[in-house]
Amino acid sequence: MKPAIWLILTLLLSSLAACRPVSSSAPARSDGDLVLTFARAGVYRLPPDLPPAGLRYGEQSLPLFHASTPAEDFYFFYAPVTVTRQSRLDALFYETNSAPLLATPAPPILATAAQAEGTIRETIWREEDHLYRSQSDLPLPWLWSRLAAPAAWQDTVSLPVAATPPITLTLRLWGQTDLPGGPDHELRVEWDGRPLAEASWDGAGSHTLNFPLPEPAQGRHELRIEVPAREGIPADVLYLDGWGVNYARVADVRSGPVTWQALSAAMRLFKPSGEAVWLLDITDPLAPLAFGPFDAQAAEITVPTRPGHHYWAGTPAQILPPPRLRRRASIDSSARERLRLADMLVIGAEDYLRAAAPLIEHRRRAGLRVAALTPLQLTDHWGRGVPDGSALSRLLQWRQAEGRLPSFILLVGDAELAPWDGEQHLLAERIPTGFTPTHFLGETPSDVALLDDTFAAVALGRIPARAPRDVAAAVRKILAYEEDLPARRHLVLEDAGPEFGAFATAIASFWQGKGEESARIAITGPDTRARLLAELRRGPFWLHYVGHGSPLLWSQAKVLTAGDAELWQQPGIVFAWTCLSGYFVQGEEQALAERWLLSPTGGAVAVIAPSGEDITPRQQDFAQAFYHALLRAETLGEALVLARGERGRDDLSLQYQLFGDPALRLPHPP
Repeated sequence: MKPAIWLILTLLLSSLAACRPVSSSAPARSDGDLVLTFARAGVYRLPPDLPPAGLRYGEQSLPLFHASTPAEDFYFFYAPVTVTRQSRLDALFYETNSAPLLATPAPPILATAAQAEGTIRETIWREEDHLYRSQSDLPLPWLWSRLAAPAAWQDTVSLPVAATPPITLTLRLWGQTDLPGGPDHELRVEWDGRPLAEASWDGAGSHTLNFPLPEPAQGRHELRIEVPAREGIPADVLYLDGWGVNYARVADVRSGPVTWQALSAAMRLFKPSGEAVWLLDITDPLAPLAFGPFDAQAAEITVPTRPGHHYWAGTPAQILPPPRLRRRASIDSSARERLRLADMLVIGAEDYLRAAAPLIEHRRRAGLRVAALTPLQLTDHWGRGVPDGSALSRLLQWRQAEGRLPSFILLVGDAELAPWDGEQHLLAERIPTGFTPTHFLGETPSDVALLDDTFAAVALGRIPARAPRDVAAAVRKILAYEEDLPARRHLVLEDAGPEFGAFATAIASFWQGKGEESARIAITGPDTRARLLAELRRGPFWLHYVGHGSPLLWSQAKVLTAGDAELWQQPGIVFAWTCLSGYFVQGEEQALAERWLLSPTGGAVAVIAPSGEDITPRQQDFAQAFYHALLRAETLGEALVLARGERGRDDLSLQYQLFGDPALRLPHPP
């Protein structure tokens, strides 16, 4: 490029980068702020009925570009996308009271064709999320297909344009098996029915393979992969996460918009004759720079670029239609003041909060300042407009800046294992959970992981409701329990095994040493269940279980199951020193802790249970800290906070969830 052209381009880039919000003469929209939701990064139109206003992505204002053609005037913007553990979609806020960051596209500058490259690299990526594997080390542990030797899998892809070399096939895999002996994994690859490559490697974990492809023609192509059975290898289990083809192609806007990373000082673009083209430098996706329109009549143009920068080029017709819109949840000044002062925050959908109203009023009569907000209010004012695991921490950061943290947070609503994919009722009703890595299960859900160490003193609990009736059932039991706090009567249930017996002995001895009634039942035979149910039917209890467990049952003897909650009338408090009984993100299948809490009768008024797996000695250490904390605490949530403070927020303490109200009052010892 000639020095003069570089100078002009540099000045234009500098002036655009320095643009600031400006006043708009367009009338402000009267029906409030909006949330614009989108699934992929790209260039989008502002809806034609919306006047220009502030666009905010996280804490960053996005520029809004004005374009004029003989056919129309319109505004457009570039939207980046960040996929998180909680959401596959992203969003930005349209704020009527914020001035738009208006930026007029710079006039087009043409470069000389002799300096230009004419091809771009493009990837067609295929990925579907069907299988969840918590042990996966991928950022999003959702995988496409399982291949356990011997197994084969195939898929097709259509290349929209003729690809030119070099062409690369990429496979992204996760290996589960890790055994002694030969290579743990072997894979054979075919392309269009012909052998392409073989690969083998050791160890569990994610693994990416790249293979050169022969020059394929435009159109449909078939991939087949095979995991063969091998002598001496007892198991070879692989998961496919996704695959793609990367190739070179002519930079041709006639078949759609193009994106690329520049390698030289200019790019030659083929374009539809009679249509203008805009160019965006999207190297900084939060501060893109626009140029255009380029000559509408030319069939080919050469645009200046900077090596290493990323670009988008397209016509007005190729700019994406407006993203999905919804009204931003509002919080008036009085509600914000209640949130600022509250001792207890209750978060739930509006109809869930109505069902929780008796509990909220009960806590207020007890002297707590209680404020409620919806998941939409949380995500729209302290989050990103989509389910966001960091929104709760940002709310608490605001409270901390205002001088005081709440003591309790009650989440009223279920969580989802899969990232949100756009279903509006889930956005309104579900409350995201966090995830924590563990020693034995990979990641596991953890509400406590939503809060960092700064907020360790805040007691957090959840009523994992899927309907208002679930909330009402849990609230009735909590209110009845606190109306006449029963004396602590301990029932210790132990599974078969010496380590469980020693743990149960320690629990029973601890409470007996405090002068409290403590009965003990060992799982020894078919009559154990009947003896246990008879004890549970005697009335309110503190049930301590030590043994093997799963999301749906305790002990291989199935001494108690998730469906047993209504076999006794008076609910108790349950402490589950087992595995997975609090795994609360199973889709339609609710875990034992959830079923017992939400049962209309019987079950539990609160459950302390793990969402993951661990070993008995570690659980016993945490139980000891927790039981000592129960003697000092006024509420169940406070006891968990004290126990974590003594032990530290390790992966075990983060697994243990409080199902119920963290402000549940504890009966005083005799």
